[in-house]
Amino acid sequence: MRLGRGLLIFAMLLTIMILSGCWDRREINDVAFVAASAADKEGEGYRVGVQIPLPGQMGGPEGGGGGTSGDKSWYLDSEKDKTLRGALEKLQQRLSRVLNFSHRRVVVFGEELSKEGLVPVIDILIRAPQNRLTVFPIIAEGKALDLLNAKTPVEQLPSEMIRELASLSFSKLLLLNVFMKDLLKEGEDPILPVMKMVETKPGAQGQKEEAIQMAGVGVMKRDRLVSIFRGEDAKNLLWLNKMNRLPTVTLDYPEERGYIILQFQQSQVDVRPVIQGDEVSFQVKIKAKGSVMEDTLTKNIVNGRAVRQLEQDAEEKVEEAMKQVISQLKELKADPLGFGSRVRDQDFSFWRKHKNDWLDIYGRSDVFFEIEFNIEHTGTVSNSIIRKHIEVKS
Repeated sequence: MRLGRGLLIFAMLLTIMILSGCWDRREINDVAFVAASAADKEGEGYRVGVQIPLPGQMGGPEGGGGGTSGDKSWYLDSEKDKTLRGALEKLQQRLSRVLNFSHRRVVVFGEELSKEGLVPVIDILIRAPQNRLTVFPIIAEGKALDLLNAKTPVEQLPSEMIRELASLSFSKLLLLNVFMKDLLKEGEDPILPVMKMVETKPGAQGQKEEAIQMAGVGVMKRDRLVSIFRGEDAKNLLWLNKMNRLPTVTLDYPEERGYIILQFQQSQVDVRPVIQGDEVSFQVKIKAKGSVMEDTLTKNIVNGRAVRQLEQDAEEKVEEAMKQVISQLKELKADPLGFGSRVRDQDFSFWRKHKNDWLDIYGRSDVFFEIEFNIEHTGTVSNSIIRKHIEVKS
């Protein structure tokens, strides 16, 4: 009986020891949670910056930076050193709180650093257990630090603006772990979102403000940035990569002084390699269903023949644009579409034999398209409003 009571007292004491609170005495007031970080190449070394939210100022004016706080909702500072770790240590030496990266959501790489190679930066990101592999890796057009110093009136932090833009621009999240998987995968190169600073005129006075905007898609050759695809090229690259959230096609009809915009809500892309001897070709099948989103033509597009003509026009335009994208990728000797990985998965013996000269085979490979579009909705009105307006005026 006494033995049982003794064990009970011991268990209670042990429980008290476990629930003793902050054993290392590191209170939340002693920690600086980093929301985003930036890395730029500067001379022979690196410049590293961190963005730290200031909870006490979150309800105040919009953010700012440059090493000051005051009434700003975030604090931004940077340091330079010959190593990335050295720059972070210099930053810590003048901060009264311990830097904590466990809540970081965004990592921004400068354009020059990205062209040189991202492996040194990624190495430091994945070594410390505190760093999360679910951060958004972003390439800045220009300096990475400038992107974190932008004014973002819609969001409280520039890092939140960057994260939201990256989430909305792709049909799947391009996180650091996805980038690493593509980087380590044979026969496939990664892609990353590219953002830039732009000037806007939000006010009635016409005054200019700085904002953050998607600039395009960064095409990598392993860990090095080799090109930035913009506009339609970027959209079609994402379409081929099954990452375009809502593909759109604009059909211009100069003879009728108008255009039609189609949007495809459902899209399927299938790439199949065809191996013959020592050569490879690819069969790309694209099927999509969509609607007419805008129509400025004067002709009637309701009947079946007119709709089929629209589908054919869109198929021809998309095929030409896709071929142009693939031609550019071959010139860059980059394979973000994973043509090589598909060959590897289909015939590993062929891949093992030719992987060292794969880029040459890839460069001369033929790519054939089979595109099938289905326009299911032409709108809630039977004819173009412009056509009706012309008929009324006449």
